[in-house]
Amino acid sequence: MLINNINISNFKAKLLDRNIKSAEIDIINDWNTNSIAPFVDDKYKAKYKTLTLVLDIICSNANELEIMKSNLIKQLAISTIKFDDIEYYYRGFVSGTPTFNYIMKGNETLNVDMLVIAEKEQVTEAMNRISTKIINIPGNLETPCILEISPSVDDIDLVITGLSEEAITIRNLKQGKKIIINGEDCTVFQEGINKFNDTDLWEFPSLKPGLNTITGSKNTMDINIKYKGRWI
Repeated sequence: MLINNINISNFKAKLLDRNIKSAEIDIINDWNTNSIAPFVDDKYKAKYKTLTLVLDIICSNANELEIMKSNLIKQLAISTIKFDDIEYYYRGFVSGTPTFNYIMKGNETLNVDMLVIAEKEQVTEAMNRISTKIINIPGNLETPCILEISPSVDDIDLVITGLSEEAITIRNLKQGKKIIINGEDCTVFQEGINKFNDTDLWEFPSLKPGLNTITGSKNTMDINIKYKGRWI
């Protein structure tokens, strides 16, 4: 088991048990008193999964144990978990207070709950100097994506469709100056400088499971679309 790409053996720990629950499903519904049928909105939202871990920490003495406990919790606080036998990455944070149970001198077990998102490794799709590309997205949840645009010439604007309900427009593009529209952290930068004022969008870019058709109004751009498939 890895925490932020660090093997838990570095903390003198091993995995005893895990429980990966399904994501919380948020469904808007209403049943009016005078209605014979309820209203259930089929556009539900899936939230975090709950991941419960039980780790066994065995150290040479109590002092080393306290150090390892502290270092382990520090890594777990906001982290990405990877199991040897599962392809998914579980990215999230600790929920509530972790608990330790005394076994013997230098040995305790850790019980910790985390709220996580299940996703695969990041994939990069290139859309270089073409106006249309179809991308097949794995998973069963909509996932944010990162749009990287490198203009080959100066241009007034670029209009991108297929990454949100409404088109995304970027203005004042400069040759060789990369623009990054990040749907994960909701930012727009051009070489480290905020470019949000030159961008028209109603929502940040994302991709739906299955086939997505992406179009650009110009074919003078080198475009990378980065995403991680997500699962309920």
